Amino acid sequence: MAETIDLPAAQHVGERHRDRWIALSVFVFCWLLFAAVEQIPFSLQGAVVEALVERGRLYFVHGSMKEGVSESVFENLDTNTASFRYLFNVFPHGGLYYVNHAPGQFLLAAPWYAASTWLDDES
Repeated sequence: MAETIDLPAAQHVGERHRDRWIALSVFVFCWLLFAAVEQIPFSLQGAVVEALVERGRLYFVHGSMKEGVSESVFENLDTNTASFRYLFNVFPHGGLYYVNHAPGQFLLAAPWYAASTWLDDES
């Protein structure tokens, strides 16, 4: 007995596979476009991830708030990375400086930062 191939079902699987690649491509394109245009949020996220991985905390200890023309800027003295020196959206509380964002994005990025610093130390 010969098997019959259900062409519409096979075509549907191919379309789903293609749709996944299109969605992934659009996501990566938008992510790279945003990274190329808007750098301030990435420096804030990088500074917090650096503090979490290298110092084990989601806050800054050494630094000072500076009043700018339009908003307050935090001078981060904990870091050795020049792009993480001046940060926005940081508030003081109890002698420490916290970022005014939910910590989830920082916790998700921490393993990747830790792996990249470990690989950098190995080379």
